[in-house]
Amino acid sequence: MAEALYRVAQTDAKIYHLSEDGTEVVQSYRNLWDDATGIARGLQLAGVATGTLAILQLSQNTDLLAVLWGCILNGCVPVPFTPSPGLNPTAPLFSALELLENPIVLADDRLSPAIARELERKQSDRQSGLFSSAIALLTLEELRNKGLRSPETFPQDPPPRPNPDDLALLLLTSGSTGTPKGIELTHQNVQVSACGMATKNHLGANDITLNWMPLAHVASLVMFHITEIYLGCSQIQVAKELILKNPLTWLDLIDRYRVTATWAPNFAYGLVSDRVEAAQNSPYSWDLSCLRWMGNGAEAVVGKTTRRFLQQLIPYGLKPTAVSPGYGMSETCSGIVHSHRFSLDSSQDEDSFVEVGTPITGVSLRIVDEEDGILSEGTVGRLQVKGLTVMA
Repeated sequence: MAEALYRVAQTDAKIYHLSEDGTEVVQSYRNLWDDATGIARGLQLAGVATGTLAILQLSQNTDLLAVLWGCILNGCVPVPFTPSPGLNPTAPLFSALELLENPIVLADDRLSPAIARELERKQSDRQSGLFSSAIALLTLEELRNKGLRSPETFPQDPPPRPNPDDLALLLLTSGSTGTPKGIELTHQNVQVSACGMATKNHLGANDITLNWMPLAHVASLVMFHITEIYLGCSQIQVAKELILKNPLTWLDLIDRYRVTATWAPNFAYGLVSDRVEAAQNSPYSWDLSCLRWMGNGAEAVVGKTTRRFLQQLIPYGLKPTAVSPGYGMSETCSGIVHSHRFSLDSSQDEDSFVEVGTPITGVSLRIVDEEDGILSEGTVGRLQVKGLTVMA
């Protein structure tokens, strides 16, 4: 992964960040590399050892990506974790800390005071028994300052290549239980997933992708950030609040930036359709002909919702084949099957199922009965997956 970032840092491709109020910040891959190497120096000087689990608590995507890659360059393992809003922002973090062995927390100045107070309170409470040793809290500003003071301690060339089975990321997912679980993903898991995503969906260096889901989500992080690093293409990262406030902003941005690939869970397609329908007397001037691929996954795909979305937007140049239902999960390092055969036939609206396609290279699937016997097509059974993207 570090080699991929080093390569793309030699190109002119960029990351466009759009905040909740629509403000644009442009981050070149060279800037990301430089920032990440400084943070890696800071981690090294702070004594953070290879393999240390580092929970990331960053408010801004620009900082999150810099720290994530700083961890990878340093050899510690980033654990991206979306900061929790509300009155008790540290509660989910401490649930996660209970899972991990001797983690550290990397936070920005906005979040670190509340985290520090809660860490001190919990670690002074002898009755809690939560943590066997003190948990280190390092701030982004501290790491950057350390790195700036000692630039000679970290090479500007790509770091030594890790083994394919070395841990690269640890993602926290609650699934349907509400209890966090740690998903260990290796460098090989991530690389095969990125290759499969790009190959299956015909993506390359000239594409421009857009993601507006949190980067702690496996699909956002692997399919719509790390894959772009490998491809050397530009990407747009949008605060989810900007889209949820007005779902049609998603289409505005696709038109403005000439986006070729994007994704969202099924609910977002319904939100857009509702807004388009409500504004029938205010036609828009979108040109969506640039868009070749729209992933629909991370929750059940509803065929009727997707057909309505396509039918409303085909007049704006959207290709009838643009939406691609798919399936995957954190445990398989994001999407492992993608379909390019979604049907506009409205007679299928009442169907219970939508085809989600065929597997990416390096992954195979089968449907079996309770004794692991392979079932014939059209028979309901258990899904089994094996391959190079399956979690460690």
